[in-house]
Amino acid sequence: RQRGQWEAYLDLLANSFNPATVEGLMCRSTLSVGWMGEVFDCDFNQMLEMHLRHPDRSRLLLWEVTPERLAGWDIQTGVHCLACTAGCGSSCTGALQREPSVTSSTNVTSNQRARTALAQHCLDHGVVPGCSGQGNANGRIPQWASM
Repeated sequence: RQRGQWEAYLDLLANSFNPATVEGLMCRSTLSVGWMGEVFDCDFNQMLEMHLRHPDRSRLLLWEVTPERLAGWDIQTGVHCLACTAGCGSSCTGALQREPSVTSSTNVTSNQRARTALAQHCLDHGVVPGCSGQGNANGRIPQWASM
């Protein structure tokens, strides 16, 4: 941001979206827990204070969580989600794919709303218009009972 390249960086991430990375995103299978017990669906959301939301209040606490209770909850998303889906993808364990085999041919303008919509679309469908290939993400926390 200090160098005035923030918008260009976000455009690069959005235009480098790879739907093959969506299935392996950490937010689909891992929780992050704050020091006071607040539950987040990823460590980036934790740093941004984007809590995993309980329908009746603003946040969910660890001692209120069971796998059955979390199944199907919406994943919190924002433009930062594009960082984990660009190119080979990214996670705490490294790249999600060996090669950035699928990239978007969609050019996203320097528009915050467009990038946010793309991030949500990525999680909802695992594809963006103009991409070849298809993911099977549904943008919801998966059923963990079978794990």
